[in-house]
Amino acid sequence: MNNTGQVALVSVDLFDTVRNYGVSRETCGTLAQFVELVLRWQKVTRLVSSADGGEGRNPGQSGIVSPFVHVWSRHVLDSIQLLSHIESSAKRLLDFGSGAGFPGVVLGIAGAERGLGVWLVESNARKAAFLRTVVRELSPGIQVLHGRMETVQWGRQAPPEYVTARAVAELAKLLEWSEWALKLGATCLFPKGRTVERELESVRRRENYQWDLLPSDTDREGRIVRVRLRPGVGS
Repeated sequence: MNNTGQVALVSVDLFDTVRNYGVSRETCGTLAQFVELVLRWQKVTRLVSSADGGEGRNPGQSGIVSPFVHVWSRHVLDSIQLLSHIESSAKRLLDFGSGAGFPGVVLGIAGAERGLGVWLVESNARKAAFLRTVVRELSPGIQVLHGRMETVQWGRQAPPEYVTARAVAELAKLLEWSEWALKLGATCLFPKGRTVERELESVRRRENYQWDLLPSDTDREGRIVRVRLRPGVGS
């Protein structure tokens, strides 16, 4: 299937689902271009798992679907649902371990309409190069920071308002990386799958944090873990 056919198929089957999160059809088209970039780079650089770069099964449907629709269903929809939990007035989001750009690039493209700026942190040089290509070709309000999460230097006057990470590390490690941002008032949004309860066991006793488990729109067994510093802590 050529790119035109892929975009036509996703526009019929899935654009409306994405638009439920308040993005325009034009932005859906930009997201489609992003998925095409992922699949193009996947041929030479492993951005997503090998199963995601090939044909797969669309959740809730029978039969084989194209790589484009598979990545859209599995990664774009899972990423864009976070937009529902980000204040429309937010201007700064930091995404750890951005990899192929899920959720950071998706949120950067979808959030551009409301002025959300996104900073991507990626330690892998090839993946960082891919992310820079996305920024160059699609020009969303995104910046790429090539480096390790443990050593990221924000160095900006205004701190990030949100921190995200998807399929990067367990909650204990994510909290270690994002503690500085939480102390500056950030809210963390971490999509998690069926291991969420086990991961929470290792961090739930940390009284400095306020936890919320939000339902996932794409995974019945998953949750979005929202973390904030409890009021009065760190002030």
